Amino acid sequence: MKYCEKCHISVRGEDIYCPLCRHRLTGIGEDAPYPSIPTVYQLHKRVFKRLGGLSAVAAAICVCINLLLPRSGSWSAFAVLGIACFWISLAYVLHKQRDIPKTVTGQVVVASLLCVLWDVFTGWHVWSIDYVFPILCMGAMVSLGVFTRILKMPVGDYFIYLFANIAFGVVPLLLLLAGLLRVTLPSQLCVLSSVVSFTFLIVTEGKMMRSEIERRLHF
Repeated sequence: MKYCEKCHISVRGEDIYCPLCRHRLTGIGEDAPYPSIPTVYQLHKRVFKRLGGLSAVAAAICVCINLLLPRSGSWSAFAVLGIACFWISLAYVLHKQRDIPKTVTGQVVVASLLCVLWDVFTGWHVWSIDYVFPILCMGAMVSLGVFTRILKMPVGDYFIYLFANIAFGVVPLLLLLAGLLRVTLPSQLCVLSSVVSFTFLIVTEGKMMRSEIERRLHF
């Protein structure tokens, strides 16, 4: 086994640094006592490499065509930004894959911020909050509802789902009340979907959630 001269402990496995003090270990390592669990990227490494290569080629082709046709505008920048947004969202999903409610909620936040920045970059035409954000919120509510049913999540995870539904309905409502929207129908549908989803959750899982609250708050 490897040995940490600072902590005076032996460490099994092939670690280079001490897990306690991060001091460099000495000695010869051995097999870890537990199996290594591959990540999604490791399981599908070839797919991700090919997808990354295709993305790079597509971005390069768009830039080259745009340079050959300069009068067509700087449309290649939007293509490159779109590819970048895709990889940022994919990286977030892979990083948070073990917590689906948080992953879906985080995806809405990340995608919305990227779209708002993109909207600002193109002159702020308000399409990011008129259409994209409420549509993302409605899609997230549907996704969370499907995941909680299919995966049979424990009661504690429903709280994340509950608060996510509240947030997905409150934010478009605030935008509506503030008069910041030019097209209000998508946000109105989003608020309505949030109310329906919240009501359905309370009706179907109300007793279980009430018992969970009582258990956590020691009522």
